[in-house]
Amino acid sequence: MRIQLPRQPYEAIIQPGLLSGAAEHIAQIAGDVHKCFVVTVLNVRKAWEKPLAESLKAANLEANWLEMRDGERYKTLSSVEELAGRMVKLGADRRSLLIAFGG
Repeated sequence: MRIQLPRQPYEAIIQPGLLSGAAEHIAQIAGDVHKCFVVTVLNVRKAWEKPLAESLKAANLEANWLEMRDGERYKTLSSVEELAGRMVKLGADRRSLLIAFGG
């Protein structure tokens, strides 16, 4: 499904069991990625980590889970800077993929 936004339209995929096959879609979009970072909040991670993690592992993608605090007030530049610092410490490079997962 194409989402039409004035500045930058984008594609969205909606289907049952999508998380189980997520790595296939990621490979089509991102190409040769071996390490990814999944940014999420605790409640989303608890509910949905297993199918996404299994899909990524089956595709030989190393997933690093990064939790942030829930709520709009925590979506700040300082939060982004803190996440970037954690990613660098975990070995992120220009071939790494960042997945914003729910929340």
